[in-house]
Amino acid sequence: MKNKKLLKKYFYIMAFGVFLIPVTFILLNYLFLLTYTGFTYVFNFDWKFQSSFFYVNFYIFYFIFLLFLVWIGSKYFEKVISRINNIHSTVERITYDESFPDKLIYHLDSEDEINALSGAINKLIDRLRFKEALLEQQNKTKKEHIKQLSHDINTPLTAIMLELYELAIEYEIPEEKTNQIYSKIMYTNQLVKKVSETEEIDYIDQYIFMVDCSIDSFVINSLMKWNYLLEKNKISIKTNLDENVIWKSEALFFERLLDNIFSNIIRHSHTEKLIINLNQNKLEIIDFGIGYDVNQVSNDTKGNKIIRNICEKLNIELNIMSSNKGTRYLLVYR
Repeated sequence: MKNKKLLKKYFYIMAFGVFLIPVTFILLNYLFLLTYTGFTYVFNFDWKFQSSFFYVNFYIFYFIFLLFLVWIGSKYFEKVISRINNIHSTVERITYDESFPDKLIYHLDSEDEINALSGAINKLIDRLRFKEALLEQQNKTKKEHIKQLSHDINTPLTAIMLELYELAIEYEIPEEKTNQIYSKIMYTNQLVKKVSETEEIDYIDQYIFMVDCSIDSFVINSLMKWNYLLEKNKISIKTNLDENVIWKSEALFFERLLDNIFSNIIRHSHTEKLIINLNQNKLEIIDFGIGYDVNQVSNDTKGNKIIRNICEKLNIELNIMSSNKGTRYLLVYR
């Protein structure tokens, strides 16, 4: 032990108590003698000294005083026991509770062992909190990395499926020959989903860093990615894009937003024309296909649920209007 302040306090109290026993005994004897002498002298009482009476009262006062000293000493040890119990309950909470307890009271000017132990436990609490925050951040970073990797895998898988579908039609490949490839692609897609745990609620819970993004560049790059399938489906594209349109967004999420919109259009709209307009706070994508009922829950399977979740996460106001004359996706930057 580096210091023995608590042990010294114990010895001081015990030594002081042992010292007081004979001292108080002598003082009480003199006190009773002086009291007797004073009364007889002041009031001229002719009292004979009765040792039995005075000794009985003397011992009563003496033991009362000793009990008073014991009570004073017990108060100090009661405080020590309370501090020990507080430390015990704190360690129990650290061990079994999910949340960390408040720090123990620590006095910088005190050097006794219990105070030093309280300071050590406070350091332990700080360290555990730091380790928990670090672990949470590492898990979040790892989860983000897995999600990004999952997206990077799923995007070409979707494109492969669409291109395979077009090739099967163009070269009249029998369906039984493409089904096996489709099943392998779907199996890979399901494995990626299980690894990344890509439930829709993750879009709401996941923390993202919003940075300045060039939206016109995103639209152009996305059109280049989907250009093959757009041409294969004989979909003409007309664009009216303002330059240097900057929105606060997250690159990976916005890219996936566009991928889902274009995937919906290519797979479900049967349109022959696509118009894309972009200004400083609005992105409008219009097809002239068969349309659908946007109020039906089943239409969420067309990717609308993902589109809505991403827009909500990116603080983008989404408005989907559809009829038998086509569908209009309006994204408003807030």
